[in-house]
Amino acid sequence: RYLRELLRGAQIDELYVAACDPTMQRKMYRDAFDDVGFPRDKHIGIEIRNMNTQQVIEEIKKAVAQREQSQDK
Repeated sequence: RYLRELLRGAQIDELYVAACDPTMQRKMYRDAFDDVGFPRDKHIGIEIRNMNTQQVIEEIKKAVAQREQSQDK
């Protein structure tokens, strides 16, 4: 429910979610994305299980950099 409210009518280019396995995220969020018309390919899942805060920050930075590089091509 929270995700639906967050995305409803919002101008969001990409949604980075640092949590569990990205495959599981896609399954969990699929209905919310579809309900509000958010393109599923704009969801970038980042797995952060068993990481400390610094590792999480590095994973998020890496994901953003990879996405930016792929869009520059």
